[in-house]
Amino acid sequence: MAGSAFQSAATPEVEPQDSNELTMKSTDTWYVVDREGRITAVGGGWDVFARTNEAPEIRGQHVVGHLWSDYVDSQEVRDLYDRIFDVVRGRQRPIEFGFRCDGPASRRKMRMHLSPMPHGAIELRTRTLSEIERASQALPARSVPRTDELLLMCSYCNRIRVPGVGWCEVERAIATIDLFTAERMPGLGHGICDPCLLQLRALIDGAERSSSAD
Repeated sequence: MAGSAFQSAATPEVEPQDSNELTMKSTDTWYVVDREGRITAVGGGWDVFARTNEAPEIRGQHVVGHLWSDYVDSQEVRDLYDRIFDVVRGRQRPIEFGFRCDGPASRRKMRMHLSPMPHGAIELRTRTLSEIERASQALPARSVPRTDELLLMCSYCNRIRVPGVGWCEVERAIATIDLFTAERMPGLGHGICDPCLLQLRALIDGAERSSSAD
């Protein structure tokens, strides 16, 4: 979660325009959050995924014992996850949704499955559906130097909000802002675009209605 590969969320389906689709086998991950919101365990390809996404600070040894919300820098996104957790815990119902979790040189389609566990804990499992190679993009790379300027990235679909234009794929954002020759990239903050917000709210509302009808 947060401004890193840790953050995952629902997104409208976006068909990448690149070819060279690859099948991912080593990046499926899982983690467990207890009733108090602390990460109690991680597994699968968690550390591989952290390394691939230039995020050593979210390796398992660093995140276990910490609140999941420590890794989410958007209050709006935290509030949405709190609603999802309430449905899964309170109604003992699993929830599943698709999301994007791109790397600098790839677009990834993934799937998140949240299921209830004893004592109010929740297991969150992610599965990589596909990865599409693309030319490496400096803007989302975590290792590049940054200016004080801040652009907003949707935590759900990975689009960038370009002032005066709207939410764009990173390639279009770089071209529109003319960052091809920039020595330093703007900083990236994380939030949620309106289409993704509406879709995730609809998912949660539907799960709540379905549970109430039983």
